[in-house]
Amino acid sequence: MQTIIRALSDIRLPPLAAEALLGDAVAECLKTHGIGYERERIIGPGCRADFLCGDIVLELKLAAKKPVATQILRYLQCECVEGLILVAERTVSLATAAKASGKPVVCFSVRRAWGVAV
Repeated sequence: MQTIIRALSDIRLPPLAAEALLGDAVAECLKTHGIGYERERIIGPGCRADFLCGDIVLELKLAAKKPVATQILRYLQCECVEGLILVAERTVSLATAAKASGKPVVCFSVRRAWGVAV
């Protein structure tokens, strides 16, 4: 997970209007750092991860219309998932999901990459 987080730290983008643009930037970053991934990977019933890097899910959320905790917890229950990185506009607490799943969960705030500590 730390290798992926270090790679994501290199992303420098202006505030984005579309999650798809962030997805393209994440894909390019992973490729540049030699991190293998599958995009839009089905990992279980009703679970499609934005990115799957080995056994780590990267889920992208810029403007969540609903709380992401339920979705995150559902993803963490999938057998092929050993950890999850939420790439979000703002820092989101995922302590409950981490505790409930027993798996590592991290929120990477793209605003920090933009130079705005939130």
